[in-house]
Amino acid sequence: MLRKLLVSLLLVISLAIVLLLRISSDHGDPNELSRSFEALGSYAGLTVVTNPDSDAASIADSLESLIARLERQASVFGDGPVARLNRQGALELSTASGSGSFLVDLLLLSVEATRYTDGCFDPTIGSLVELWGFPYRPELPDSAEVAATIQTCGWEHVSLEDGSVSLSDGCRLDFGAVAKGAIVDSAYSRALELGALAALVEIGGEIRCGSCGSFDRTWRVAIRHPRGEGY
Repeated sequence: MLRKLLVSLLLVISLAIVLLLRISSDHGDPNELSRSFEALGSYAGLTVVTNPDSDAASIADSLESLIARLERQASVFGDGPVARLNRQGALELSTASGSGSFLVDLLLLSVEATRYTDGCFDPTIGSLVELWGFPYRPELPDSAEVAATIQTCGWEHVSLEDGSVSLSDGCRLDFGAVAKGAIVDSAYSRALELGALAALVEIGGEIRCGSCGSFDRTWRVAIRHPRGEGY
């Protein structure tokens, strides 16, 4: 009888200790980590908020790695899927080294943006961007060249079917207008998946921020004054 009483008492004490530790952890000051680095021809900023016993630095490392990987995939330079598609004119998404899904995300996002803007948004103007010499040697092209190059632009020159995407001759894709926002969204979602209580991701002015669960974080976002000091 005494032994059973002692066992019950030890169980109660153990449970009380666990509850006290959990209460202490829940009410401890959260970890908050901020960092900045170069990305997508601009600067990226991360702020990650975690529980006191979580590693905010490891989450930030993961986000920085994700941003770098998606930047390579979306770039018109290098050997990513968009660059290869522009060079080759066609690409099997199954052979895009696991990056085909992000290319499809960019295509679908661009189709939606084109629809919402009645065609004013057009990511198929990559050949025009090249003609104007952006981003390294911009210059005013001949008007006849502009008129000819415009004929290679438009969604009718893009085909997405049977696990592959192809472009008509002369058509080039440039996702510069949507890539930053898409990558910011992906990084923010990854932060919450990895256990962040709250996160802010910013790349070149594209911002996504928020919090999850019962953790309530209010973010104050400012715009730098374009012609002077302050905000």
